[in-house]
Amino acid sequence: MKKIFVYGTLKKHHHNFRLIKNGVFCGDGILSSSNNLRMISLGTFPALVPSEKEDSQNIIGEIWKVDEEIFKSVDYLEGYPNFYNRKKFKINRKDNIDDDVHECWVYFLPDKLGSEYISSVAGGTWI
Repeated sequence: MKKIFVYGTLKKHHHNFRLIKNGVFCGDGILSSSNNLRMISLGTFPALVPSEKEDSQNIIGEIWKVDEEIFKSVDYLEGYPNFYNRKKFKINRKDNIDDDVHECWVYFLPDKLGSEYISSVAGGTWI
């Protein structure tokens, strides 16, 4: 099983959740702003992009354990490695129920790609 951190259309109650619904929900999580990422809107879905320290955000999302088949489906959806890239980040539980840090795969755009002209999603939370 692999852990992924989802922050957009893969979250519960969103249209791509069907891909991960058979995974194991581990809780809501926060990707720290110390990772120098921020969330932007690309219309119908969000993206995380590299940012300067002063523009970085805490990103709110969900932690999931998924099997290899689900993981490959998510890679396909995210266009990995041609659109999104992915790497492991340390994610903290939002509710602080456990002191564990969850090491999760997180999908992001590898370059700013003109994102400096796009406003950040308020609060780092995709609704």
